[in-house]
Amino acid sequence: MPIRKGELVSEVSSFTVLLNFHGDLAFFLKSKVSNKIVERRLGEKTSVKDVIESCGVPHPEIDLILVDGQPVGFSHILECDQEIDVYPIRSLPTLFHENRLQPAGIKQFIADGHLGKLARDLRLLGFDVAYDRDAQDRQLLAVMNIENRAEKVEKADVIEKLEPLTRIHYEHFRRCTGCRQIYWPGSHFDKLRARIEGIRATLAAKSRSENQR
Repeated sequence: MPIRKGELVSEVSSFTVLLNFHGDLAFFLKSKVSNKIVERRLGEKTSVKDVIESCGVPHPEIDLILVDGQPVGFSHILECDQEIDVYPIRSLPTLFHENRLQPAGIKQFIADGHLGKLARDLRLLGFDVAYDRDAQDRQLLAVMNIENRAEKVEKADVIEKLEPLTRIHYEHFRRCTGCRQIYWPGSHFDKLRARIEGIRATLAAKSRSENQR
């Protein structure tokens, strides 16, 4: 199967790699396999990242790669028969903490102008997301250097700025420390929460189905 362009070096004799995708990574696999193991026959030196992504698994979902039991980075070059274990973020292995591929502890995000729906869903899940659909790239870069965030505030502290019906029906509020905009879970909140729970249920059911095969 052709591999996407990447860190390709010189041609070598063909060889085979076996990829074992752990956890919920099977959700991304292009081919439906029962044991989450994919075999690839390669005819040239290829980066492990390119081989993994050719199976359909995006690299931001991957936190640890072991080649013949040893941790490697995305740029590691494959050139002979090898077995590869691919682990997702928050995977179970307790070894190789220093070789994890994804940064840990990210709590704040900046969403580009076309990601409004994603920004809304992330906020619903409790993530701190800065979003402005009209923002230019240079403005987004500036935001990255300023730790503005929405902090909890007492209703009494913002009540003068609330609309009459908002004062009556809502009790919990947050205020951006940068622009001073006030936020609260409005009437759409339950619909959004139901949507997120539906997505979670679908993913959980698919994961259970893959594990039972």
